[in-house]
Order: sequence, then C-alpha cells, then structure tokens
Amino acid sequence: MSAAPPTAAPGFARAVTLVAFCALFAYFNSLHGAFVFDDNVFLADPNLSRPWKSALWTRPVIGWSLAANYWLDGTNPRGYHLANLAAHVAAALLLADLVRRVLLRPRFAGRYDATAGWVGLAAGLVWLVHPLNTQSVTYVVQRCESWMGLFYLGAVWCFLRAADGSRWWYAAAALSAALSAGCKEVATTLPAVLVLFDRAFLAGSWAGVLRRWRAHLAVGFVPVAFLLWVTFGGLVSGASEATIGLGVKLWTPKTYALTQTEVIWHYFRLAVWPTGQVLDYLDWPVRASLAEVWPYAAGLAAVLAVVAYGVVRNRAWAVPAAAVFLILAPTSSIVPIQDVAFEHRMYLPLACLVALAAGLLAGPAARLPARPVAGAVAALVILLGFLTVVRNEDYSSNYRLYKDSAEKRPDNPRARGAYADILRQHGEFAEADAQIKAAVQLPRNTAANAVALGNVLFALGDADDAVRYIRGVHAQSPTDPVVSELLGLLLLATGKPAEAVAPLAVARAAKPSDPAVLFRLGSAQAGAGDEAAAAETFAALKAAAPGFAATLVTQARQTAMSDAAKPVHLRLAAIMAAAARRLDGPDDAAALDAAALAEARLGNYPAAADLARRAAASAERAGWPADKVSLLRERVGLFEAKKPYLPAELAAYRGSRP
Repeated sequence: MSAAPPTAAPGFARAVTLVAFCALFAYFNSLHGAFVFDDNVFLADPNLSRPWKSALWTRPVIGWSLAANYWLDGTNPRGYHLANLAAHVAAALLLADLVRRVLLRPRFAGRYDATAGWVGLAAGLVWLVHPLNTQSVTYVVQRCESWMGLFYLGAVWCFLRAADGSRWWYAAAALSAALSAGCKEVATTLPAVLVLFDRAFLAGSWAGVLRRWRAHLAVGFVPVAFLLWVTFGGLVSGASEATIGLGVKLWTPKTYALTQTEVIWHYFRLAVWPTGQVLDYLDWPVRASLAEVWPYAAGLAAVLAVVAYGVVRNRAWAVPAAAVFLILAPTSSIVPIQDVAFEHRMYLPLACLVALAAGLLAGPAARLPARPVAGAVAALVILLGFLTVVRNEDYSSNYRLYKDSAEKRPDNPRARGAYADILRQHGEFAEADAQIKAAVQLPRNTAANAVALGNVLFALGDADDAVRYIRGVHAQSPTDPVVSELLGLLLLATGKPAEAVAPLAVARAAKPSDPAVLFRLGSAQAGAGDEAAAAETFAALKAAAPGFAATLVTQARQTAMSDAAKPVHLRLAAIMAAAARRLDGPDDAAALDAAALAEARLGNYPAAADLARRAAASAERAGWPADKVSLLRERVGLFEAKKPYLPAELAAYRGSRP
C-alpha cells in the first residue's frame, strides 16, 4: 500500500464529471422544489420580464437572470432550480481549482505538487454537497447569494491567473467582481479579501501588493462604488419600516452586535454539524447585555485575535480564516438587519472554512495511506450529500417547509403565520385558525409580517379579530401605506366605510394610481355618503385601469360561488359588484349578475331575485347568447325559492322542477 495519496492529479474532465455526478446526487430532488417565501414576491412582480423596472433592479444580474428564466420557462420552477444548481456546480469547480492553484504556489515550496489537485477536488466536493448550502441553492431567489459567491470566487481565480499570465485576466477579474456586486451587496468585501490573498499567495508582502495597485483599483472599483452608494443611499436609513440600518425597530447597533456573537457560533455549529436547519429565524432572542452572551463573545474575541495574529504574521491559513469574518461583516457586525440570521449568508464563508480545513489537513493526509484518506473523503461527501437530499425534501412543497419552520421555531410569528396560510389553502381551517391565533399573540411582529397575519385572519373569516389586531399595528405605524390599506379594507368589509376613508387615503397618497386602493377608497367614500369624493375617486380609477370593472366582477363571482366564502367575504363581493356597476354603468349585465350572486349568498333573496331579473333583461338587450340569458332567468327562480347559486342547491332546484 502506498504511503501517500495518488501522485496523479485528477484531469479536468474527470473532475467535472465527478462534481456533476455529486451535484445530481445531492440536489436531484431540488429540481421539483416549490417556489417559497420571497420567491412568490418576485413571481408576483408585474415587471418580472422587464428587469430594468423590477423590484430587483438594485441587483441587476439577479433581475436579468430571473427574467431569462421567465422567458424560457414561464413559472415552471424546474428551470429556475436548474439555473441555481448549474451556478453552484460552477462555483464548486472554481473553488476546487482555486485551492489547487494556491497549493501549487511557490510559497509552499512544492510540498503539494503531487496532491494539490486531489486536495482541491476534495474541498470542492465537500462544499458542493454540504447541506448548509441548500438555502442558497434550492431557495430560488437566494441565487442572490450563490451567484454572488460564484462571481466572487471567479474574481479571485482570475486575479490569481493574471499574476501568472496575461494581464487580460485582470479585466476578467474586474468583470467578475462587477457581476458579483450586481448580485448582492456582500460583494463589497471582495477588495479587502483580495488584498489579503495577494499579499499571502502572490506578492508576498505589502510592498508587492502596492505595486499592483492599478489592478486592485480596477477589480475593486465597482464593489467599492456600490458600497458607497448603498451606504449613503439608505444603509443607515431612518425610514419607519426599514429592514436594514438604524431605522430597524427590532435592533440597535449594540443589541445586534451582541446577538451576532451567538449567531456566528450557530453558523459555525451548522458548518460542522449540519442538523436542525430552519428557513426563518425571525424569533431569535435579542441580547441586550454582554452578560447574556459572554461565553460566545469571549470565544469569538479569542478566535479573532488568533486570526489577526495570523494576518499580521502573513500566515497562509489566516487568509481563508479572515475571509470568513470579512464576508460575514455586512450582515454580522453592528449594522442592524431585521432578520438577524439566515443560513444562506454562510454560502461563501463555508467555502472559506472548507478551504481552510483542506489546507490544514493536506499535510497530515499526505503522510497517510491513500485509500483510507480517499475513503474518508468519499464517506464524508456521501453523508453530507444524503443530509442535503433530506433537507431538499423540505423544499418540495410550501406545506412541508412552513410546517418544518413552525415546528422548529414555534415562537416565530412569521413562520407560524405562513404555516397558517398554507393550512388555510389546504382546507385545514381549524388548525390554521389555531396557528394564526397563536401567531398574532407572539412578539417580534414586524409591520410587514403583521399585514400577512391580518390577511390570513381575514381569509379565515375572522374579520373582527383581524380589525382589532390591525388597529393595534396601525396605531404603531399610522403612516405605513400597506398597514393602512389593509385596515381600510377590513373596515370596509365589516361595514365601517366612514372609518375606512382615512387609512385608505394614506394608502392612496403612497400609491395614487393603484386600482385596488382606488376601488376601496371610492367604495368607502360612497358608503360614508360622500358622493362627490367617490365620483372623483372612481373617475381616477377608470382612467388608471379602464378594464378594472371586469376584474371586480370576476373576483365577486368567484367569491359568491365559493362554498368556503365567509359572510365578510360575501359582503366584500357585494361591494365589488357595486363598484363595477359604478364603473361600467348601473345596468351592466355582468355586474348585476355578480351582485345578485353575492346578495343571494348573504340571504338577501328578494334583492338577489330583482338583480338577477334586471341582469337577464340587460343581457338580452345587449345581445347575449340565448342560453346565457336563459341561465340568468333561471337564477331568478332559484333566488325566489330562497336558494343560493351553489352546485348542490342548483341541482336540488332543477330536480324539483316539473
């Protein structure tokens, strides 16, 4: 048996084949994963196919990539997942070759010439299949993190190539750095990491780094410019509902920094022992004093002191170690972020940790027999890959993922609220009601999450509870347009149109041409008796969205014909039908029919019969097909018999007729 690992480095084709095979092993079941959480936000963006106008315009590379997926696949999740996996495979190959090339540098005096390729491949494979990366790869919109990581690694790799060859590689490094910055703000840490990398492995000294200042300037220009733009354009925003910066209500710089000492150790634990992963950590407790976190803070301070010593002494191991903390700095330092922890933030730091471990173990492993070393690496890759397969199953449906989050973090109102909503969609109303009632009692409810919870309460038909809850949220955030819009909707649907006018006016000021806001405000003004204001608002609605009446009719009909509709939903359906008649005329047949269906479900059968009779007459005058007019006339008899327009009731009615 040989006393050292194999001397032949893996060829390019062999390495690519092995990485692709391991990627499919670990992520094959991710390709049928669902769109989850923020994925549904970008899917709902009307500008998804126009990235220059989309909500992701500040991350243009991601916006264009999602637009390309949409152009190719529409809303089929498989194409989006495949693009994420392809980027992850490319990043793993870059990491493997980067480790190989570093170990072959003159600094190591040929110690790894025979094994560098295998060490690099091992590092790439372990990182590739590690389950801590599932959130960055399987959660579609978190390609912000994984694609940023791909181009970040690409910039370092190109810079290394430039030091050994053509200066055109510096241009490639600059392009890759710009693409990384176009994915996520964390790319702003690249210049600092690149300086440490250059000093340790390329230049060998600070003087050597300074001689390459033009190259560093070219590569770092876009990330640094982006950092300045973010900083002065809103990073320290004081907006009332900011999610990053000093305007974040949940955290101060002090409490955020103290809590991060605990969060970082949690990240490290997941890197070494990746179990108990969860999507959402909104409920992470606030640490307000050093006494609460002193073991974590002391341990972290000791690690940072060792890393600082290594950087000062220009130790090779200090580069990936320092990079871990530099890359985490934008999200794990003193700048408050609403979500104190997210596993996808460890995508690149985990690559650094794996590279560090591979470098430290390369020497001892070279003195061991080859087959046991290869077997140990293979066993680790298989184990981690299996854990990744298991974790990816949680992403197979919203039901599984939200249930997993709610069970693991029961004090997380966002997790329980999301689970309640998916339970409602699955018809599990009793459990949904229990989950949402528990969620609204929990602390840490941001305004955005409170709106989501209020919407679920309303969807479950608990309108009075929803009004009480959102009133409390509105009292704390009276100028928030989203909270104001929901409060106005709830007040309108519960028969309080006069109270709904003021919050809906706040919403209109923020979104003056939004059809839904204009419809709700106009309906509230009409219900409050202010006909002049209502006429102006409905005129603005007709100008902003000429076909919105048809949308209202469709929604009203769908609600009125749903067995699951609660009285509050039916009252809103009647309001929609009334608004459609204001827009398209009081004798519009479709709007009259929708109004009749809603009134019948509410038990107002004489009014429903009258509306149905008028709808039939109007449809006949408008030249509707005879069979459709006949159906409208049939509804007159159905409503006169005091039966709603539901399948079972209609069948019974038809069966009772001679």
